[in-house]
Amino acid sequence: MKNSNYKTRTSDVIINWGHSGDKWRDWRLSHIINHPVNVATASNKLKFLRQMDCIVSIPDFTTDPQEAYDWQHVHGDTVVARTTLTGHAGEGIVICAPQDDLPEAPLYTKLINTKDEFRVHVVGGEAVEVRHKKRRKSIEEADANYHVRSYDNGWAFNKKMPYEISSSIAKEAVLAVKACGLDFGAVDVVWDGKYPYVLEVNTAPGLTGSTTELYANALYAMAKEIINGA
Repeated sequence: MKNSNYKTRTSDVIINWGHSGDKWRDWRLSHIINHPVNVATASNKLKFLRQMDCIVSIPDFTTDPQEAYDWQHVHGDTVVARTTLTGHAGEGIVICAPQDDLPEAPLYTKLINTKDEFRVHVVGGEAVEVRHKKRRKSIEEADANYHVRSYDNGWAFNKKMPYEISSSIAKEAVLAVKACGLDFGAVDVVWDGKYPYVLEVNTAPGLTGSTTELYANALYAMAKEIINGA
């Protein structure tokens, strides 16, 4: 609905794809799938982690530079400094090893020793698809960034994944989307070899191929249920 002059009706069902601003106030009393207020929570890294705390497994986090410094120099942890709270695709992430200087940032997290990373697509309270993030074949292993696994750093999602850990990953992802008050979202989850950790929920995920069809069918069913129940 970007730059649209369309005037919503009270009977409309709006599928909100990542919008977190105040425009929704002009949407009158229409039914909104993924309310912008909840999208705003998911889009802000600090608000999201606070919302997830004690609900799902997440990395340890702090806003206190001294605590982050102690993680580095007392405990020997690698720290992730988030210089922006609303960055995408690795934007604003600074990886700080124990010997590195710590930049000023609104958020710090402990780096998870990631063995694998996954994206779980959750719609209507169900995990409709789980994708395994793999190094792209065109990228040499030495050139891939194993700390920030974005496309630009040499990574892409693959349909195949280790089946034995899919249920625990999907469970955490469903809980994360629910805790944000969202109707759908693509949840990034890392696996350290024993446990899953939720990193974020994407409210405007890029979709391709069969994933697009899964979303279309699930969102259509959700909208139909809302209309029939109104």
